[in-house]
Amino acid sequence: MKRVSLIQQLWFLVVAAVVLAAAGSLTANLFNARNYLQQQLAAQSADAANSLALLITQNQADPAMGETLINAAFDQGHFRRISWVGADGKPRVQRVNAYQSGSAPAWFRDIFTLAPTPARAMVSSGWMQAGTIEVESEAGYAYASLWEGALQVSFWVLIAGLVVGAIGSFGVNTIRKQLLGVVNQAKAITQRRFITIPEPPGPEMGRLAQAMNAMVTRVKMMFEEEAARLEVLRRQVNFDSVTGLANRQFFMGRLGADLQEREDESRVLLLMRIEALADINSKLGRPLTDEMLGQFGAVLRDAQRFGVDSQAARLNGADFALLLPASQAEAASLQQLHDELHALLSSFAAQPVALAMAATDLRDGDTVRDIMSRLDQALAQSEFGAGVRIELAGSNVDKPPAPTAEVWGGILDQALQGDGLRLVRFAVRDRQGALLHEEAPLRLRQGEAWLPAGQFMPMAIRTRRVAGLDLAAVAMALRQLAAEPDCPGIAVNLA
Repeated sequence: MKRVSLIQQLWFLVVAAVVLAAAGSLTANLFNARNYLQQQLAAQSADAANSLALLITQNQADPAMGETLINAAFDQGHFRRISWVGADGKPRVQRVNAYQSGSAPAWFRDIFTLAPTPARAMVSSGWMQAGTIEVESEAGYAYASLWEGALQVSFWVLIAGLVVGAIGSFGVNTIRKQLLGVVNQAKAITQRRFITIPEPPGPEMGRLAQAMNAMVTRVKMMFEEEAARLEVLRRQVNFDSVTGLANRQFFMGRLGADLQEREDESRVLLLMRIEALADINSKLGRPLTDEMLGQFGAVLRDAQRFGVDSQAARLNGADFALLLPASQAEAASLQQLHDELHALLSSFAAQPVALAMAATDLRDGDTVRDIMSRLDQALAQSEFGAGVRIELAGSNVDKPPAPTAEVWGGILDQALQGDGLRLVRFAVRDRQGALLHEEAPLRLRQGEAWLPAGQFMPMAIRTRRVAGLDLAAVAMALRQLAAEPDCPGIAVNLA
C-alpha cells in the first residue's frame, strides 16, 4: 500500500479546510437570508391585512367597496392569496394567484423552502363583526432574491477559497522546500559532504534546522578527528618517526605491487647502507644522530622528484631504499645523489663516513627475495670498495643497455627494420572459460632476452619512435589475424 506523504496530508488538510469553510459560510448565509425573507413576507402580509381590514371597516363593510379594495391591493402587491371570510365562515371576496413567479430552480426551492405565515385581521360593521381578512404573500420573488443572493455569495466564497488555497499552496510549498533542504542535507552527510541550511522563520522548522546544523557540525568534527587519528596511526604504522620515510613493511608492500605492474614502466631499486652507524651514534649522541638521519631522509624525500612513482624508505637502522623509474636512474644522477648523501654524513661526523650504495633493475619474473638478494651481494661489493662506489647488481648480460638516447635510438631503429619486435599473446577468457580475445603486449629483442614495453617505451618516447612501434605492433597483429581466421581478436597495447 502506497504511503501518503506529509505534503499530501498537508494538501488534504488545506483543501478540506477551505471546502468546509466555504460550504459552512455559504449554508449559514443562505439560511439566514431565508429566515429574513420569510419574516419580511410575514410582515408584508400583516401590513396588508391590517390596512384592508381598516379600510373595509371604515366603509361599513360594504361588499362592493371591500371587493374593490381587495382587487386593488392584490393587483398592486405580490400576494398569493387575499380573501374576505364572512362571520359565517364563507368567503365573501377571494383572489388567488396560482402562478409561481421567480427564476429559482425547483431543487433550490425544495432545500430553502419559504413558508410565510398567513396574516389575519378582523373586519367589523359598527359593533358587529363582519368577517376576517386573510393575506398570504407570494414567495416567488423572495425565492428569486434568495437565488440571486446565493449566486453572489457562492461567487465570492469561491474567490475567497481560491485566495485561501493560493496562500495555503504557498505555505505548503515553503514547507516542502524546507523539508527538501533537510533531506538534501542528510544525503550530503552520507556522501561525506557537510553542509548547513538556513534557519526558516517558523519556530518548528527553525528548531529542526538548528538541530540538523548542530548534528552536521558535530559529525563533521567527528569525521575530522577520526581522519586525523587515522592519519596519525597510518604514519605511525607505515612511516619511520625519525626520518619521515616509509618503513620496511610499507615499502616491501609497494615493491611487491610494483612487480605486479611490470607493463607500466621499468624501475630501478637503490639500496644504501650507512656503515658503522652504531659508532657514529655513540660519538655524536642520540639527538645529533637523529638530526643527521632526519636530514638524510629529507634528501631522499627530495630525491623522489625523479618521478611521481618514486618511493624512499628506511628499511632498518642503517639501511635505506629508493625506488625510481628506470628512465630517471642514470649513472650521473645516482652518483650525484651518492655524493650529496656522503657529504651530509661526513659533515656531521667531522670525518668521512662510508656510504655503500647498490642498484638493480626490476626484471620479469623477479620476486622481492630475488631483488634483495642481488642488492645484498652488490652492497657487499660496494662496502668492500670503501663506500665510494655504486655497484650494479647482476651481470651485464641480463641487463638492458645503458639508458642513453643515442644507444636506445640505434636499438629501436634496428628492431623496426629487422625482426627485433614481436607480440606475446595471452588468452583472455570469461567465467565459463570461453575465449574472448588475446592480449598482445609488445616485446623488444635484446640479446637472448625479450624486454617488456616498460623497459624500452620511456626511451622510445624520448627518441620519438613511439609511432613506429605502434604501427609495427598493429601490422604484426593484422598479419596474425589474417593467418588465423578463427582467432576472435587481438588487443594491442598502443602508446
